[in-house]
Amino acid sequence: MARGQDTPPEALRQAPHDFEAEVAVLGALLCPPNLENPSHEVEVVRSILSPSDFYEEAHKYIARAIFTLAQEGEPTDILAVAQKLREEGKLDEIGGIPYLTRLVDDRPPGVDIVRQAERIKTLALKRSLLARLEEAKAKLHDEGDIGEVLADLSLISEEFVAASPFNLEVFRFSELQALDLPPKEWLIPNLLPRSGLVILAGRPKTGKSLMALDIALAVATGGKALGCLDVERSGEVLFISLEDEREGLKKRTEALLPDGASFPERLIGACRWRLLERGGLWDLERFLIQHPEVVLVVIDPLARLRRPPKAGSDIYTLDVQVLGALQKLAQRRRVAILALHHTRKAPPLPEDAFTSVLGSTGITGVADATWLLRCTKGEERAELVIEGRDIEFQTFALEWDGRWTLVGKAEEVRMSEENQEVLDLLREFREMHLRDIAEALGKPLPVVKQRLYRLRLAGKVERVGRGVYRLKEQGELPALPELPGYFVTNGGEEPKNPTTNGNGDSPPESNKVTEVTEVTEVTPIPPSPQRDDDPDPPPRPTTLAQGNAGNASPDPPLTASEVRRVIGEIFRQVGEALARDDGGGEDGGRPPP
Repeated sequence: MARGQDTPPEALRQAPHDFEAEVAVLGALLCPPNLENPSHEVEVVRSILSPSDFYEEAHKYIARAIFTLAQEGEPTDILAVAQKLREEGKLDEIGGIPYLTRLVDDRPPGVDIVRQAERIKTLALKRSLLARLEEAKAKLHDEGDIGEVLADLSLISEEFVAASPFNLEVFRFSELQALDLPPKEWLIPNLLPRSGLVILAGRPKTGKSLMALDIALAVATGGKALGCLDVERSGEVLFISLEDEREGLKKRTEALLPDGASFPERLIGACRWRLLERGGLWDLERFLIQHPEVVLVVIDPLARLRRPPKAGSDIYTLDVQVLGALQKLAQRRRVAILALHHTRKAPPLPEDAFTSVLGSTGITGVADATWLLRCTKGEERAELVIEGRDIEFQTFALEWDGRWTLVGKAEEVRMSEENQEVLDLLREFREMHLRDIAEALGKPLPVVKQRLYRLRLAGKVERVGRGVYRLKEQGELPALPELPGYFVTNGGEEPKNPTTNGNGDSPPESNKVTEVTEVTEVTPIPPSPQRDDDPDPPPRPTTLAQGNAGNASPDPPLTASEVRRVIGEIFRQVGEALARDDGGGEDGGRPPP
């Protein structure tokens, strides 16, 4: 029978091996110590290979002799190895001393024996895997249990990955000093990094999916995200929607796009995906290799791509392993991965809002950035809390108008709204006392004081008295005319015609004034009760008695300058009262207490 005539093609295929690599490694280890055989090289190779990893039988015997001598602290030159093989009865079987000498002579100069040892190990694992697969194939041909075969294949895969050589790369920190770091790149400045894993967490039905789709549309079209954020780098976007079918995605997209706008060609969707632990991670990497223009991947939600943990398993370790692999993929392929996640029902710790993210702390620990959408279902306002490795902690205010729109930093928006409440009150009542403002707003007195202080610094409000404030936009009161040296002193009533003795028979002569000839005693008005926070209230107006009241004061009369000063104070008080009463609403305004 001719060779291969009745033999399947697989049996004719030679098992994977590399003869030159085996010669290079054994030849380097057989060098005499005074040449190129540092003892640490044997230890390094021993940490990678075992004698059974060599393909040639002779090489297995030689490697075992070298490793045994090294373990005993003996040299591993040709003569020492030959003596060891002679003791084991294998020297003639491998070809004697001439074959050992040929290994040294045939080794390529300057070869990296560590890399060659790793290659030998990889080929040995391939041979072992092929043998295990042949066993699994035989079981399937013999009507073996499919579940058992799949379990064996899963175990084989884990063993192969664990036994594969790992390229260890170490460096000295002194080398970092000359390292030229590129500038930080963003898809959306200070929000979404160019590459890395970002977690967007929030309560169910609060608009996370619509927010993610809004960002995906902005990156795909180069438009604005969340209504106002510029996209620094646009490109293709993969949107993995595991909760919506195509019909639902169409409705959401139409709600976000302008009327009549075309769907972006650079936005790619998927409604089915394998679990990350069961091939989904490899599917994603293969997709990114086939679509190098993709800059953003959205996963909605992350939990639909995770395998449920087994009872008693370490959840933290699982999260770190799976999400760590996802993060490394994002960094390796230079894409941003935005994964949507839920928050727990229990309130977060006061000192850390991100403790509300569902699952272990491994999720937020692995992520390059975490976004937390805080709002109550049905409300039209929300806060977006952001924290990351290269993103400073900040909180943004959002408003809902069919989509989430960013309106500014939450603290600034909150302060603006609080200040507007004070301005609205002052606009309605013209002037108000500090206590009245606090009572109207239902806020503590110190809080209102702080708001008024900020408004005064901003030039919106001015203080017109102890504890009394008004809007500065109203402007200053008009200047009073300069007083003449005479004035009617009849108690503020209209001047009467002296010829009628006040009986009203003759028309009043309003243009006439009576010269002040004598001023009675000035009687001050008792002060009003003093407020706790108003220790020094403004002076109250005084009243002049009528000049001709019939009861002359025995005290000497006031001088003309003193009279002008008192009358000027009266004019000032009357003018302010008139200004307050002007335009103060239906009730004529509210005077300060």
